[in-house]
Amino acid sequence: MPKTASHHNGSRDTGELSWVFGFRGASDAAAARIAPLLVWQFAVGLIAGLITGWLVWRIAWPVFEQALENLPPGIIRIAHGRLDWPESLARRLSANGFLALAADPVGDAAINHAADLQCTLGPSHLTASGLLGSFRVRYPTGVRLEFDRIEALAWWGAWSGVCLLGVLLGTLITLFVLWWGLAAAYAIPIWLLARQWGRALTLGGAAKMAGASLLTGAVVMCGGLLLYGVRLIAVPGLTIAMGLHLIVGWGALLGGLVQLPGRVAPRVHSNPSPPSAPAPDAAAFVRTPHKPEGPGSKNPFGKTRPPN
Repeated sequence: MPKTASHHNGSRDTGELSWVFGFRGASDAAAARIAPLLVWQFAVGLIAGLITGWLVWRIAWPVFEQALENLPPGIIRIAHGRLDWPESLARRLSANGFLALAADPVGDAAINHAADLQCTLGPSHLTASGLLGSFRVRYPTGVRLEFDRIEALAWWGAWSGVCLLGVLLGTLITLFVLWWGLAAAYAIPIWLLARQWGRALTLGGAAKMAGASLLTGAVVMCGGLLLYGVRLIAVPGLTIAMGLHLIVGWGALLGGLVQLPGRVAPRVHSNPSPPSAPAPDAAAFVRTPHKPEGPGSKNPFGKTRPPN
C-alpha cells in the first residue's frame, strides 16, 4: 500500500512507495525521497507512451499503410525543397475519421475530408489542417528523398514496428524532460510563495512537489486521450481535456502548498540573568553610636587611657 511521508526539512526513507497524486500527495512528495517520485513518473510516462502508441497504431497506421498502397506509379522525389510527383492532379491517398492524407503537387486544389486532421503534400511544403487551424512545414532544402510505391511498402513492412516503439520511447523521454523542466521552472516561485505564506518548504522540496502535481494533471490527459481514441469525445472534448489537465496540475500544486505545515519559529537562546541581590535594609545605613571597648578587648585602639 502507498504510504505518505511526514513533513520535515530532510527526506524520509519510509521503505514504501509514497503516494504523489492530489493535494496530499503533492504535499508529501516535498518531504519524501526523490526515488518514489521517479518511480511514479516512469509509471505514468510508460502508460502515456502506451496510450500514445495505441492511438498512433489505431488511427495513423492503417492510414499510412493504405496511402502507400495508393501511391501512383513512378518515382516520388523530394529534393531542394520541392516535391516531384508523378502526376499533376491532386488525389486523396487515404483517410478515416481521425486522419486524412492527400497529395497536391500543383498547390491549387482544395481537398476536403471529414477528418479531425488532414495532411497534404504540397509543391514546397506539408500542410496540416484541422478544427484548431492549420500550419505549414517547408521541405528541408538539404534533404533528398526518392522512392516508389514498391520501395515504400518494403520499408514500411521492415520498420513500422520500430517506428511504433520509437513513439512509445519518445513519449516517455519527452515527458520526463518536460516534467523536470517545468518542475525546475516552478520551484523558485513556489518556494517564494511558501515563504510568503509561512510554510515549511525547501527549494528541492518545491521542485519535487511541482513534479508530483504535474503527474496528477498527466493522469487527466491520459484519460482524455483514451476517451478520444474510442470516440467518446471529439476534438473539442480533447481540447477541453488539455486545458483541464493544466488546471488540475496547478490546482494540485497550490493545494499541496496549503497542506504544508507552518514553519517553526527559531528558538532564542539567552543566558538567564543572575538573581538580583535583595536591596539592603535602609536601617543598615543608620549610624549606631560608638561604644568604647572594654579592657579585655583585643582592639589596641579600643583601650582606655589611664588617668593622669
